[in-house]
Amino acid sequence: MKKSIISKVACNAPKFLFQDKPSGYIPFKGKFPIVEKYQIGKWEEEFKNHLFVEECSEWFQETVAKSRRMEAIENGFIEYLKEIGEFDQFFKLKAAEKADLLVKYMDKNSMDIASLKIN
Repeated sequence: MKKSIISKVACNAPKFLFQDKPSGYIPFKGKFPIVEKYQIGKWEEEFKNHLFVEECSEWFQETVAKSRRMEAIENGFIEYLKEIGEFDQFFKLKAAEKADLLVKYMDKNSMDIASLKIN
């Protein structure tokens, strides 16, 4: 089985793991930040001291999996907004309009609301 190089799969993880609000586009549900401030050093240590994700602790692997899931959902939604011509004005829309766009994206991709629950 091919191993996952940590620098490729976890490079964007801090954006999703260390923030109180991990996305401006997706209203993820769960306890954020996923990696608490006191855990950041531990997370960074694992990142620096391993080449492959599979060599890291289970905790680290789980956090990377969560960040990759959030990243995939956010990137997919951003691409959807670009496809339908709503990307540039998304942040100018009312909350209800943003929610409608997210629901349409989720329906298009056979996702339910539980997909936004992270932890």
